[in-house]
Amino acid sequence: LAVGLVLISFIIIEVHIATAPHFYNAHHIIGIIVVGLAILQIIGGILAHALYDPKRSHVPFFPDMAHHWMGRLNYLLALVNVFLGFAEYYYGRMMNPKYVAVNIIFALFLAFLFFFILWCEYPNRTSLSSSSSSSHQRIER
Repeated sequence: LAVGLVLISFIIIEVHIATAPHFYNAHHIIGIIVVGLAILQIIGGILAHALYDPKRSHVPFFPDMAHHWMGRLNYLLALVNVFLGFAEYYYGRMMNPKYVAVNIIFALFLAFLFFFILWCEYPNRTSLSSSSSSSHQRIER
């Protein structure tokens, strides 16, 4: 779902600003990186699924951990890019202080949520000793 939204957004932006100069500032460049990482994320997920071994004793760095950390990095880059986009849009315009405060609170909430999820999930990603420790475990019938 997230990758689809990223790709649809990228296409809409390209169609909308096709005649305007673009890819000249941090917001544009990070946007391209986010799209590229989203595509790599799909490939990493497919590889993690294809190379899954139910008898493994630990989660391998490639492709599983690389896939997990690439997704986390992409989430943070996308979050930063949203606010860079706001800054670009409002550059030279009067910004409402209430709007800025709400956006800062929202950004802090998303960052907290990200790190909370990371804190809750990361210890379970390094070992397969319990039955609920990996998101890749399959139910055998």
